[in-house]
Amino acid sequence: MSLLRIYLLGPPTIYCDDQLVTVPRRQARALLFRLAVRMRPTPREHLCFLFWPNQSESKARRNLTHLLTHLRRALPNCDDIITGDDQVTLNPSLVWSDSAEAEHRIVHYGQEQSNTALEQVTSLFRGVFLAGFSLPDGPEFENWLMLERTVWERYYLRALELLVEGNVTDAMYEQALGYAQRYLAVNHLDEEMHC
Repeated sequence: MSLLRIYLLGPPTIYCDDQLVTVPRRQARALLFRLAVRMRPTPREHLCFLFWPNQSESKARRNLTHLLTHLRRALPNCDDIITGDDQVTLNPSLVWSDSAEAEHRIVHYGQEQSNTALEQVTSLFRGVFLAGFSLPDGPEFENWLMLERTVWERYYLRALELLVEGNVTDAMYEQALGYAQRYLAVNHLDEEMHC
């Protein structure tokens, strides 16, 4: 089976075998992006609240079932989504996301790793998390999106900070300066980085 590649760190895009995948419904795309961000099982209750906070639990669950059906039809492999009674997740053997990859590398970064690992992480960041995407009729999704953007900005800045420190330690000042400038392009008020 083909690998579905989902890019969320910047304008969101979906590829399968180097072909752009289009998910026609905005709400279905939002669901896919929510599931892909960390590639972990997500409680149905959370998804229902995220998309239908003002509806009864039974109606929200029906809506979620319909939305999952639309999403499955739009994806190349129906096995990309795994559903259970209480959780929904993406199949990690068939789906990859840049955000899950970046989080894994940053969380598991250790001193024994080279700067190359962090350089690869920062190359995954193409801009603001889900840049240009919104769900205007979904206030809870919009709240989640704002929080996630803050989290991913912190991850990106932390990776750049580690690269600056590592390059300074290795007396590679020109590279350190380049990473510091990238850091300051996002957070220009950081006094330590200016120094």
